Amino acid sequence: MSFGAASVDVDPRLRRSGFVALDDDQPAYGIDVGYALNRNLAVELGYQDLGEHRGTGFYCPPNVVCPLVVREAWADAEAWHLSVVPSFRAGRYLSPYVKLGVVRWRLEPRLRLGPQRVLPDIRETDFRGALGVRVALRERLDLTIDGAGFDDVRSYLLGLRFQF
Repeated sequence: MSFGAASVDVDPRLRRSGFVALDDDQPAYGIDVGYALNRNLAVELGYQDLGEHRGTGFYCPPNVVCPLVVREAWADAEAWHLSVVPSFRAGRYLSPYVKLGVVRWRLEPRLRLGPQRVLPDIRETDFRGALGVRVALRERLDLTIDGAGFDDVRSYLLGLRFQF
């Protein structure tokens, strides 16, 4: 089982949703639960809250000419993933790994135009990949550092992994 905090970049996807400026320095967090099939191969199920991102944006329905009126905007994002995790030992303390799998993610962009929600939710299933390394701190406790990506979303994670 591992817990972690991440920095997440969702800028490109949100810009296509009508965001003009975005502060995506919000922290994200996640939890992964896995099962080791053998010493070098595991499967993992994980959840990551990708944070709430604030900025400004506009909305114009398709095929309509609109004035550019910029409003306060924000987006909330989360993801679930199922991955295969091959790894190997590289010395006494280091274990590089790769995560390959699928991710089901949701992005809820919001624009303040009164009580009405005008931006549609984005819900997609994509391929997800990650590269990382575990650093052994104790016999059953590791520090994990990885970079993951899917669609236009990138995350950089620092976490702790405990083995039962």
